[in-house]
Amino acid sequence: MDLLLPDGVQSLYDMPHNIMDAIMLALHFLSFGELPSEEQPPRAIWMDAEELSKWWKAVKRKRRREAGLDEDDIDKDIDGPVSRNAAMDDLIR
Repeated sequence: MDLLLPDGVQSLYDMPHNIMDAIMLALHFLSFGELPSEEQPPRAIWMDAEELSKWWKAVKRKRRREAGLDEDDIDKDIDGPVSRNAAMDDLIR
């Protein structure tokens, strides 16, 4: 990585803000290649935060459906703190 940085720059965080943003954005886009092809967002929406957010929500729903999870539970959060569960009860006994 040091070979890519100009003289006097010790890390990416020492780079000018716009160069750092461009590098981080490029790394983010490159990470899409690690996903299965059907989950990779189309290039046309890469710079559209709203459309990209919709894409990731659709991917999440698809994964949950494929895993056999209830469609109604997709966006539900836990109601309140969880202090005990069955696994914890087994450890206490």
